[in-house]
Amino acid sequence: MPTILSAPATVRPSTRPHRRSLAELLAPLDQLAADSPNLVANHDARFDSAGETYTLPRYLFVGPKGGDTPIRLGIFAGLHGDEPEGSHALVQFIKLLEARPELAAGYYLSIYPVCNPTGFEPGILAGFGRTGGEAVAGGINFALISRDYRAAHGRHE
Repeated sequence: MPTILSAPATVRPSTRPHRRSLAELLAPLDQLAADSPNLVANHDARFDSAGETYTLPRYLFVGPKGGDTPIRLGIFAGLHGDEPEGSHALVQFIKLLEARPELAAGYYLSIYPVCNPTGFEPGILAGFGRTGGEAVAGGINFALISRDYRAAHGRHE
């Protein structure tokens, strides 16, 4: 008689809050920057939100000299805290440039891998614009819109 497989047990999501680590994400870049002639780390930009101090990490990658005045580009990731993939991809991109700096010949790149650290670390969509200890739903772009504007246009917190 054939064996009947039972249905797999239901997987329940963890009830423990998950907090991503900005320091863990950026550690490889900081290590590269310590010895790199092309990559500079800058963690001087700081701000306070909901009683915590956050940094807005920035990296400058200076490619080898090209033929003309360098082209300056800003590359931004991590605007929505619950979408860390862009931040991780940008870390990989910087590692690639460090390994092959000729790919950035003629460019000065200002790179911001996590533009919303208040949302990245707790892994939530919201970020800036917290009210009463609760995050404003909808992400950084939505949090910067006034409460009156959201109410007038049928959007609520």
